[in-house]
Amino acid sequence: MGIAGAFYTALSGLSVNSASLTVIGNNLANLNTIGFKGSSTTFQDLFSTTLGASAYQGNGNPSQVGLGATVGAVNQNFGQSTFQSTSNPTDMAIQGAGFFYMSLVNGGFGHTRAGNFTVNQFGFVVDPSGNKLQGYNRDSRGVIDTTMGSTDIQLPVGATIPAKATEAISFTTNLDASASLLNSRYTTSVQTYDSLGTRHNLLITYEKVTYGTHPDWGAAATPVLPPAPLTNNDVVPNVWRYFIWSPDSNPKTMPPPEGWQTGGGTYTFGTDYEVLAQGLIGFDTGGLMDGNIIHEYDNFVTPDPYDPIGPPPIPSNRFDAAGNPVIEVTWNNGSASQIIGDGAITWTLNTAGPLPETPNYLLTQTDGPSGTSNTSQNGYGAGTIKGLTVDQNGFIIGTFTNGQTYAVARVAMSIFTNNHGLEKVGENIWKETIASGPASIGTANDVGRGAVLGSHYEMSNVDVADEFTRLIITQRGYQANSRIVTTSDEMMQETLSLKR
Repeated sequence: MGIAGAFYTALSGLSVNSASLTVIGNNLANLNTIGFKGSSTTFQDLFSTTLGASAYQGNGNPSQVGLGATVGAVNQNFGQSTFQSTSNPTDMAIQGAGFFYMSLVNGGFGHTRAGNFTVNQFGFVVDPSGNKLQGYNRDSRGVIDTTMGSTDIQLPVGATIPAKATEAISFTTNLDASASLLNSRYTTSVQTYDSLGTRHNLLITYEKVTYGTHPDWGAAATPVLPPAPLTNNDVVPNVWRYFIWSPDSNPKTMPPPEGWQTGGGTYTFGTDYEVLAQGLIGFDTGGLMDGNIIHEYDNFVTPDPYDPIGPPPIPSNRFDAAGNPVIEVTWNNGSASQIIGDGAITWTLNTAGPLPETPNYLLTQTDGPSGTSNTSQNGYGAGTIKGLTVDQNGFIIGTFTNGQTYAVARVAMSIFTNNHGLEKVGENIWKETIASGPASIGTANDVGRGAVLGSHYEMSNVDVADEFTRLIITQRGYQANSRIVTTSDEMMQETLSLKR
């Protein structure tokens, strides 16, 4: 092997170090590229040739001279990088394994770690190149079905969600056990919505009652009868009458009870409210509801349930399975009537579930001021989307002007058996190859896929200190090989000078 061979060996060294320098330069150029994953160069030696007439030494060891180096591989580093918080709710980062699954503008599909997404004029979630984020949209049933295959995520920007009529009301109330009959009246309120989204304010009034003054009641549950016959002057202990008033409904006509103002054959409250429903509630000696509620609102000619001589009360379907009163209402603004079996309002008094489970009633009668807390209802008016958030499971959650929040879509993610087999195609996109294996498409936090961080994106994982160290080593390698070239040239000059 002559001096010329050293030129080519050194030339290969210059070539591989140049390639390494290119990789380092690309890493540093993408130091601030969102979702970029750096690469590193590994070298390997070229085929070696034998030296001299014999390929082996006397001791059997081979006599070989290498022919230089070549680039063995350029390996991608898929290590986790740091996160940058943003004010854009559709920016996303992946904490852990996986890629965002993208439908590419030029056709086909790709995968990216760069989650700097925006929403275009059609509601699609796109990256800066216009590639569309894949996922699962909320369907007409209000379900996000991840078994039906991924599609372009399209958010309902500007869409209006319809109103939902109130079908359940709930509140915790204590009635003052020490209040006198003449000073026991207590009124609270709860807001409800009809099918058009109109808000209505219902009032619930309680007052202690006596046997001699309460009217005839239609019974909706078996009441507790007094232990002995009563006279009109006896007081039934621990029984309260309630009235549910509405300003915007068409209540049934009811006979006026003693002591209340009347107007047009119905009860009145102030000048606007009329009775929608009424009933009796009994309490035990410990101040807890005894489970006997009489709820009535359309038939007041049935026998008095507290009259032991009269016939038994007529049963009714005005209760749900847990024993909670169910209120029918027809609003006067043209909205849908709410009747039994079709949107009637359940007044949740028992939160323990259907009987005969141990009940947990929300009404008590203790020696303390009458008061109400924890008021809730499940209706709402129409609303439009006003904000978005993304949770760690990849759900894109919409916040609406009516106070409702629900998931409008879910992000799809891909994972591979061999990330290093992915092919970079530019614009922060990888494509699968035979070496990477096919993509497995699913959702965040499932089967090895990482979590999604909303309002964040992942920075480049290029380490400047590491790259500068590699740069110094590469530079020295290049310089050393260049010295082989100059030394070989000098030796060649000496050989040519032998003829002089």
